[in-house]
Amino acid sequence: MSRLRIVTGALPELEDALAEAVAGARQDDPLAPVTVVVGHVLLRPYLRRTLAARGVPQINVGYVRPHELAQQLAGARAFERTRLTPGAERLLVREVVDGAGGYFQAVAGREGFADALGRLFRDLEMGAFDSGGFRSAVERASSDPGANAEKLRELARLYGVYHQRLERFARAADDFRDADPARLEGPLLVYGVWANVRELEARLLERLAAAGAGVTIFLPASDSGADDAVAPFRARMAAIAVETRDLPAAVDGAPTTRLAAQLFREPDASRRVDTGGAVELESAPDTLREVWEAARACLRWAREGIRAHEMAVVYRNREPYRALVDEVFKEAGIETYLHDGRLLSTHPLGRRLLALLDLALDGALHRAEVMAFLTETRVSKEVRDAHGGFRPSEWEAFTREAGVVEGTEQWAARLTSLAAQKRDESRDERFEWLADVADRVDVLRAFIREFAADLAAHPGEAPWDEHLAFLRSIASKYAVGTEPLLDALNDLKTLAAVRPTASFEVFCRAVRDDFESRDTTRVLNEPVRQFGRRGVAVIDASSLRHLRFRAVYMLGVAERAWPPPLRPDPLLLEHERRALNAVGDGAVPLRTQPDNEPLTFQLGVQAARERLAISFARADAGGSGRHLPSYFFRSVVEAIEGTPVPFDDLEAAGCVRRLNAGRLWAEDPRYALSTAEYDRGLVHAALEGETRAPVAALEVSTPGFARAVVARRGRWSASLSAFDGVMEQDAALQAAARVSAFQPGRGVSPSALEMYATCPYRYFLRYTLRVEPAEEPETIDRISPLERGSLVHAILERFLRDLGRDDPPRQERRADHLRRLMAAARDEERMREERGVTGRPMIWEMDRLQVEADLVRWYDMETDDAGGLRPGGFEVSFGATHGNGGPRDTLSRDEPLELRAGGRTFAFRGRIDRLDWDDARTSFRVIDYKTGSSYSKQNSVFDGGRALQLPIYLHAASRALDIEPDRGVSEYFFVSTKGGFKRKSITGRQLDDLREDFETVLETIADGVDGGMFAPSPDQSTCRYCDFKDVCDVRIERIMRRKTADPRGSSFRAMREIE
Repeated sequence: MSRLRIVTGALPELEDALAEAVAGARQDDPLAPVTVVVGHVLLRPYLRRTLAARGVPQINVGYVRPHELAQQLAGARAFERTRLTPGAERLLVREVVDGAGGYFQAVAGREGFADALGRLFRDLEMGAFDSGGFRSAVERASSDPGANAEKLRELARLYGVYHQRLERFARAADDFRDADPARLEGPLLVYGVWANVRELEARLLERLAAAGAGVTIFLPASDSGADDAVAPFRARMAAIAVETRDLPAAVDGAPTTRLAAQLFREPDASRRVDTGGAVELESAPDTLREVWEAARACLRWAREGIRAHEMAVVYRNREPYRALVDEVFKEAGIETYLHDGRLLSTHPLGRRLLALLDLALDGALHRAEVMAFLTETRVSKEVRDAHGGFRPSEWEAFTREAGVVEGTEQWAARLTSLAAQKRDESRDERFEWLADVADRVDVLRAFIREFAADLAAHPGEAPWDEHLAFLRSIASKYAVGTEPLLDALNDLKTLAAVRPTASFEVFCRAVRDDFESRDTTRVLNEPVRQFGRRGVAVIDASSLRHLRFRAVYMLGVAERAWPPPLRPDPLLLEHERRALNAVGDGAVPLRTQPDNEPLTFQLGVQAARERLAISFARADAGGSGRHLPSYFFRSVVEAIEGTPVPFDDLEAAGCVRRLNAGRLWAEDPRYALSTAEYDRGLVHAALEGETRAPVAALEVSTPGFARAVVARRGRWSASLSAFDGVMEQDAALQAAARVSAFQPGRGVSPSALEMYATCPYRYFLRYTLRVEPAEEPETIDRISPLERGSLVHAILERFLRDLGRDDPPRQERRADHLRRLMAAARDEERMREERGVTGRPMIWEMDRLQVEADLVRWYDMETDDAGGLRPGGFEVSFGATHGNGGPRDTLSRDEPLELRAGGRTFAFRGRIDRLDWDDARTSFRVIDYKTGSSYSKQNSVFDGGRALQLPIYLHAASRALDIEPDRGVSEYFFVSTKGGFKRKSITGRQLDDLREDFETVLETIADGVDGGMFAPSPDQSTCRYCDFKDVCDVRIERIMRRKTADPRGSSFRAMREIE
C-alpha cells in the first residue's frame, strides 16, 4: 500500500516541515537512516547545515540527487560496467553526428547540432525511451498528417547508433531501471525536486511508493499562477498519495515572504506589501553599474551585521554577470563563492594552452592571433637564447609595418622585404642604426619559421597518448608554466574507450571541452571554495531554488533576460514531442511547458530572510541598446505599490531608485568599492560646495591628483594654458624651440605647415612628439585613400618617366601608350597586393578597375592639354627628401629651398610630383596629383595656411629650372572620377601679388611652433578623419570655445581668415 505523502507551502514553512520530518523519523532510533532527495547540489550542504542549526542531528542523514538515489538502489549492478565521463559522452555524440544523413545532411558534423542532439538523447533516455521504443513511437507518429517523417526517422536512426555504441557502458537510465525499492533504508524525503522531473525519476518514486516506502514530497505553493510549474508533477504524485497537507503561511512572516505571496496577482491596495525598507528596487544605467551597486549593497549589509556567507548575488543568465561580479567584487575586496568555479578555460594558463592548440590546428598563423599569444605567454630559456631575446612588443610593431596578415609564406616574404628595406635605408649615414633593426627583424623571421614548423608537426589520426605528447612538447617551449594543466589532461586517455585514435581536430575539441568544464581549484591547488561558510554566494537562479540567505541581490531582471524567452528544442518540436508521448512507452519532456520561471523567481524572493534587492540594467556595459524591466520586476513594484503601474512609469515609482549614468563615485563614502572611487567621492563633494579639506589632503598625499586638479582647472578656464598645448614654463619653451623645424639647418615640409594651420595640436603630436597611428593589417577591408594615392602617383611617375620628354601623351600614340600604362599599373598593383594593403579581394577588384579606368581618362585629358609644355621632371625633391624607392630625378637638390619672409629665412623640403616646361625654358608648370575629392574652396589660395603646397612648389620648381617664378604655374590635378579631373592652380604673378599674405602665414606658423603654441583648433569636418581623435578630449570643441577671447590665439585666428 502506498505511503506517499505531499506537503505544500511557502519556503519558510517547507523548511520547518522538513526539519520536523527528519526529527520525527528518528524518535525511536536517533541513528535511524533518513534519505533526502534534493533538487540540486547546493541543497546538500545547505540543508545539512540548516537542519543542524535547528538541532536536528545529521548522522545517517543522506542527501542525494535523483540519479545518485537510483545508483544506490541499483546496488552492484551500477558498477558492473565502465561509466563514461561527460567528455567521453560528448565525444561519442560528435561521432554519431558525423554520420548524420538524410534530413540532417546539411548540418552533419556541426558543433551546434552535436550539442542539440546530445541534449535530445538525454531527454529520450531519461524519458524512458530506449532505441527500439523510440523507433516504434516514431513510426506511429510519422503516419500523422503534417509529421516530418524524414526527420523523425533520421533521429530514430541516430539514437539507435548512439545506443548501440553505449551497450558496453553503464548509463544513468539503467540505474533507474535496475533500482530495487527493497534496498531503501528508512523514509525518503523529496525536497526541491519539481522542476523538469524526468519520466524515469517519476516512475522510481511511484515504484518506491507502491513498495510501501515512506515517501514524503515537499512542494512549493503560493496560490498564484506560479504554481503551474508544479501542477503536473503534483497531480501525478497526488494520484497515489495517501495524504496531501497544505501548510498555512505565517501571519507575521518576513516582508519578502509576504511580497512573494502577492507576485503575479492583480494588484490590490488592500494587499499592498509594506516591506519596511527590507526590499530595494534599482534601475541601473548599465550592467557594470548594476554590479557595482550589488557590491555596494553587500558592504551595507555587512555593516548591519550580515556576514558574507549569509548573502547571495543571483543572476538568471551567466553572461554578462558572472564575469562582472567576479571582477567587481574582487576589486572591492569582497570574498565570493562562485558556484560554477573559475574554469580552466578562463584562467591565463588555460587560455595560453588553448591558443597554442588553435594556432596549431588552424595553421594559417594569423598575425593578430600569433602576436596575442606571444604577448601573453612565457617561452623557455632555450627559445629566448636561440633567438637572441624575446621581444613581442617590438615584434608587434615589425609585423604591423611589414603588413603581415596570415600564412607562413607571407610571414617570411614580408619580413624579408621589411629587413631589406631597413638595410637599404641604413646606407644613409643618418640612418645607420636601421641595420640593427633589420637584424632584429631577421630574428623574428627565424623564430616564426621555427614556431610554424613546430606547430605543423602535430599528429594526424593518432592515439590519445601521442596527441598529449605533442602538446606537452610544444608547451615546454612556448607555454612554460602550464605543466599542472598538462598533467590534468592525462584524463583524456580515458576517451580511448570510445575512440582509440583521434584526429588532431577531435583532440583539440576534447581539450577545450575539458577546460570548459573543469574547475581550477584542484588542478592549480587554489583554496577550496566553501559554500555557506566563506564568501558571498554567486549563483544562478535555478541553483537558488529552496536556498535561503539573510540577504539576496537579484541581478538582471530585464525584459528577455529574466525571464528569458521560452525556446522549444530545435530538433524535436513541442508538437512532435506531444505526438511521440501519446503513442510511445515513454515521455519526452516539453521545453516550454510547464513554465518554471515565475516559481523560480518567487522562490528567489522568498530566499531573502531579511534583505532583498532587485535590479535591472537599462543597457549593457559599453553598449547602446536599451533594456526595459521585465514583467517580473513590474510585478514586484505593483505588489509594493498596491496598484497597477504602466511599464513607462516603473522607474518613477516611489519604491524604485534610478541610478543616473555618469556617476563615478559612491553617494556614501563608506560604501566606496575602491580607494579611487572613494577619492572621486571626495572630489565630487568638494565640487558641490562641501568642505574642500579632503581634496586638499589628496593634493598633498597624491601629487598626480594635485596635477589633475590643476589640469582640470586650466582645461576648463577661459584662458589658454599648458593643458591646452600652450608652452608656458621656460623649460617647455626651450624644449619646443630645440625641436622646432624652423631652427637653422633644418627644413620643413609644406604638409607639416598645412597640418599646423589645420590644428596645431595635431602638428604637436605628429611632428614634435613623433606619434604615429598604429595600423592593423587585419582590419584593411579596402585600399586606403593614402595608399590609393601612392599607387596612382607611382604608376604615373613610372609611365611618364618611361616615355621621356620626347614621347609625351598624344592621340596618335594612344594605343601603344595605354598598353604601357596598363603594364605599369599592373606591376605597381601587384607590389601592393604582395604587401597586403589592397584589402579584401572582391573589393580590391572593383577598386583596381576604377583606378585603371581613371588612368585611361587621365591620359585622354593629357592629350587635350599639351599647351607646349612637356613633362620632364618626376618626384623632384628638394631638401634631401628623395628616397622613395625610384630613381632620383636629375632636377632634385639636396639643399632645402630657402625663402625670406618677415626678416627670417625659411628652409623647405619636399617632393614635386611632376614638372613640365617648354623647350625654350621660358615657362613651366608644377603638377601635384590628388586622388580624392576636388578642392572645395576654388577661389581660395592659401585657405588660412591649409593650402601651401602650390606656392612653395612653385618657388622650388623655379629654382630647379632656373626660370623666374612669375613665368610659372602650380596646380592640383585631381586625377580621379571622385575628384572630377578638375584642376586648381596659382600663377607666379598671383603669388607675387599675394606675397604679404604668404609671408604672414609663414611667420604665424613659425612663431607658433617656436613659441610652443599648440592649442587645438577643432573642426568637425577635419576632426572626423584625424588620426589622433582617440587621444583628444571628446569635449574639445566646448573647451576651446571658452578660450576664443584669449589674445594669445589672435594671430592664429587672423591667419585662418587669410584666403
